[in-house]
Amino acid sequence: MFNKGFPAIQIFIYFPSTVFLFSMSAQKFFAYIEACAASFLSLPRKSTIRLVSHYDCDGISACAIMVKALSRLNYRFTLSSVPQLDEKTFQKLKAENPDVVVFMDLGSGQLEKVAGHLPMPVFILDHHQFSPAKIPDNIMHVNPNAYSLKGSEEICGAGVTYLFCKALSKENTDMAHIAVIGAIGDVQENHGFTGLNQQILSDAVNSGRIEVEPGLRLFGINTRSLVKTLQFSSEVPGISSESEAVQFLQEMDINPRKGSSWRKYSDLSQHEIKKLISSIVMNRLDTKQPEAVVGPRYILVQENRDSPLRDAKEFATLLNACGRMGKVSLGIGVCINDSRLKSKAIQLLNSYKRQILRNLEWFRQAKKDEVIKGSGYIIINARENVIPTMIGTLASMVAKSPDVKQGTYVLGISHVLDGTSKFSIRVSGDTYGSSLNEVASQIAQTVDGYGGGHSYAAGGLIQTEKEAEFLKNARKILRQASMEELVQ
Repeated sequence: MFNKGFPAIQIFIYFPSTVFLFSMSAQKFFAYIEACAASFLSLPRKSTIRLVSHYDCDGISACAIMVKALSRLNYRFTLSSVPQLDEKTFQKLKAENPDVVVFMDLGSGQLEKVAGHLPMPVFILDHHQFSPAKIPDNIMHVNPNAYSLKGSEEICGAGVTYLFCKALSKENTDMAHIAVIGAIGDVQENHGFTGLNQQILSDAVNSGRIEVEPGLRLFGINTRSLVKTLQFSSEVPGISSESEAVQFLQEMDINPRKGSSWRKYSDLSQHEIKKLISSIVMNRLDTKQPEAVVGPRYILVQENRDSPLRDAKEFATLLNACGRMGKVSLGIGVCINDSRLKSKAIQLLNSYKRQILRNLEWFRQAKKDEVIKGSGYIIINARENVIPTMIGTLASMVAKSPDVKQGTYVLGISHVLDGTSKFSIRVSGDTYGSSLNEVASQIAQTVDGYGGGHSYAAGGLIQTEKEAEFLKNARKILRQASMEELVQ
């Protein structure tokens, strides 16, 4: 049933150096960050500071880093987390009239609205692409894209926030690991990091918070039994049941049990690990990158060995769960090492997983007008069946399904309670060269909505009353975008 050959597998792990040679663009970016940090430090300690972050893993990580930094400086602050900046958010901020506003992992896409609504000092710590706009003197726009650095690849919102907080005080280097988690949650790790993320990883390693070690990059490998890890991993072809996972291990002479319980990956000897890795890679020879399951793992050494917070990838998933389930405060508490909130967040993670299963079950049974399939696209019209904070998660899972042809656009849309609808766009297969942020913006603008994000994951907001027109336009634009991809 399974391949039994065990070829030698060599694993090369990039270990971050403490010496970096930065481009002139990066040096200018650092200089601007230093200037903005100096401006921030000149604010009176009695200033009321309003923090606003995105609600995903990256945004929560950014907010946690800022919370830690401001607490150390004895600044007073309040915070909130939002899916995107809309008119209601701006009106609320205007009514509150704080002394300072800090946006993290958002704001760059609405520079003109920020300028039009907020006259007080505003700090935008973001990494999303933006259209050039005249920026008033009261706005400090810290964004790597303004310096020809790739915000979608080499630094995330939490990374930008970390560099800003590091400029406030070197003491904040102990939060570098949270910026690494933000980057992983924002899909910026691809068997290693590039650009500014490398420096941030180096800070995390040097602070003693993260160790980089080679191994199997299977989700849940720290917390699940080896049998369950193999059973539920989409990365290991041919295994979809407990019995198949047991057989797979036994054919390698690896005992899946330790007494009456299942063994974990951490229970294996080095010889068994080598056999396991070789066999999994052999089993993946029909895939595009058979060795992709092997590579660097980012271990949070201060977490318990069986905790879902020990692996940075699982940590990122937990933060996403907190954001999607409306419990951002739990995620921030986890990042700043609150043991009580950690326990609550881990419980929430289980609820999040159950909600994902319910969403997938709804998708499988959805009616024709709820899942619309066309040439090069799938539209998931969830209405009230999927909560808006999880429509992007569902779109991602559908796009990753082996049943979906590579290059297929997947758009999911769900109703928000305030008369708006949130949409998310993903694409199946290799996302290199994608421009989903441009596609999202183009579709949204047809109904006076807002769209943006990254090249590999994007979304936006429209008025629900314009949903029918939006879907009609989306079908046309996604079909055209799919045809253009085929031509390229």
